[in-house]
Amino acid sequence: SALRSDARRDIVIAGSFGIVHLWLMPRITALRGAADGASINFLTSESYADFDHADLDFSIRFGRVGGMGDRADLLFEEVTHLIASPEFVEANPELAGASAADHLQPDWLIEHGDPLGYGWMTIARWLERNQPYSSLQPTRPAVASYPAALDMVRCGEGVTLGFAGLDDRYIETGEIMRIGPSD
Repeated sequence: SALRSDARRDIVIAGSFGIVHLWLMPRITALRGAADGASINFLTSESYADFDHADLDFSIRFGRVGGMGDRADLLFEEVTHLIASPEFVEANPELAGASAADHLQPDWLIEHGDPLGYGWMTIARWLERNQPYSSLQPTRPAVASYPAALDMVRCGEGVTLGFAGLDDRYIETGEIMRIGPSD
């Protein structure tokens, strides 16, 4: 359905930088088409408390949205997978097969963390969930944002957890690749 807006005002959408940059912006042309000529603007913040004011038309939140009730719609299921750049896999050919996770090294792992507790699947949680990797832990300091971790992977610095829907365009262009098992 088309987004409708009074011609005198904009549509303002709030979201974290990662969601706006990785999920919404690749869909901006379709969104503008659905907006029936209205201007679309964004408020980006890592604190969902910033999304609770009347000047916003809606927000897109990743993870647990507690208290939203029937005001929340699920946009996509969380599907995770390990990702690396083709260059990193070429330099570490043991990552090329289905058993890539068996060959992970702690210093390869790039952790984006979940600093605000929104429920992001982190590489540490993924490793805990997927035996026999539960004892493997990243040795690098955590990077505080998923887009930064994704950029590090694109530059060939290591392996992180990918999210279907957020990393798709980089998979499609061949900048990164999925390795090993998916959740």
